[in-house]
Amino acid sequence: MKLLKRLVMLCLCLALVAASACAENVTELDSGEGDTYLYYDRTLPDGRLLLCGIREGSDFLTGSYRKAWLKCLNTDRTVSWEWLDGDGGEDWTVYAAVTKDKNIAVLFRRFGEDDNDRIIVKFLNMDGEPTGNELSIPMGSGSLWPDYATASYFRLENQIEMPGEKDENGNPVYGFEMETRDWDGNLVEVSEKYHAFKELCFIRETEKGILLFGSDKEEKGHAKIVKKDSLQGKTLWENTFDFWWPEAEEATLTRVMDLEDGNFLCRIYERGPGEIASAETRDYLVKLDGKGRVIWSIDCSDNEKEIKYAMAVHDGKIVMYTVPPCKDYIPLGKTPVTFRWYDLDGRELGTTELEVKLEYFPALQEYMAGQKTDEVWDYSFDGMELISMEDGLWGMTWGVIYEEVDAVQDFPFGEVVLIKIPEL
Repeated sequence: MKLLKRLVMLCLCLALVAASACAENVTELDSGEGDTYLYYDRTLPDGRLLLCGIREGSDFLTGSYRKAWLKCLNTDRTVSWEWLDGDGGEDWTVYAAVTKDKNIAVLFRRFGEDDNDRIIVKFLNMDGEPTGNELSIPMGSGSLWPDYATASYFRLENQIEMPGEKDENGNPVYGFEMETRDWDGNLVEVSEKYHAFKELCFIRETEKGILLFGSDKEEKGHAKIVKKDSLQGKTLWENTFDFWWPEAEEATLTRVMDLEDGNFLCRIYERGPGEIASAETRDYLVKLDGKGRVIWSIDCSDNEKEIKYAMAVHDGKIVMYTVPPCKDYIPLGKTPVTFRWYDLDGRELGTTELEVKLEYFPALQEYMAGQKTDEVWDYSFDGMELISMEDGLWGMTWGVIYEEVDAVQDFPFGEVVLIKIPEL
């Protein structure tokens, strides 16, 4: 009997240790119905994290709602403040930016009543309090969607009829143009019209100018980056990159990060021949100098793994993560995430792995425990964003209960957590 009691106590102790370790390595951020999500927007100058997204839910007074949502975390990952749009209508596609006057601009599209859809911009101070200023931009003759936000500008992609173009049945052909505005709402420029992909479709603002990057033309282009002193100002330098992969037919520069030495860390994606959905691809990690010239490049591709978008610089090392190819969402507890580590000279240092488990998402488990249903749902997570903090590298991810019926995706509940990443 004494031996049995000791074994029970030992099991309880081990369970407590495991629960404590999980609590130390996982921070629950929030959970909610439907398409509730948050993504990492930026680290503020004082080290706090700004998160941006959508909250879906319902309450007794207003019924169901879908609202633009910001959450700010302290450096210990406790909540500093939270903001939820309080106006009527349904919010979609949320972006945020810290403006030059040190306010936070929140940009989103609102679906209003009687088709009164608009682009909305609201301004908060750094404590999450509304300043009272806001913009409301009507749709006009097209259909505007938020596309990008920087300290000085925001971009809206407008779906339009392409002038003079008809399909084989005589129907209008639709394309796009990009509007760029300042935070007073003034129209700064309108791009040329394009069919699917805008040249130099990404924009990043630095203290010393504007970086424009992407491809050098709409179809079958090369990766390109341009630096200007202002959006409509003088070009300081530009660089178009030859294909690294001999079979490549198209390339795009999709990410640029500043390094402390004044250089840039980039990701370049190359696609081979064939249909876009099935074509073979290559991913390159590239370091550029302060003039956009290549210092080194690494082919990060692997036939059995897919390089995901996330990369970070942490503790003087570069880290990227990979997962085996998945259809859409990554099954919880079945798909180890691999982190590849490099030094700042491009030398591979090794890998670490993390199994993203269902136990990291307690709200998901609690939700399903309360459901009386025979339906079979998949527990999945949607990628991961890497965030360097003082106490380590953390991955932010969205865990969902996921079902696809007749090509329609259903998400009855989701939960956002931060998970500590194992380091070298």
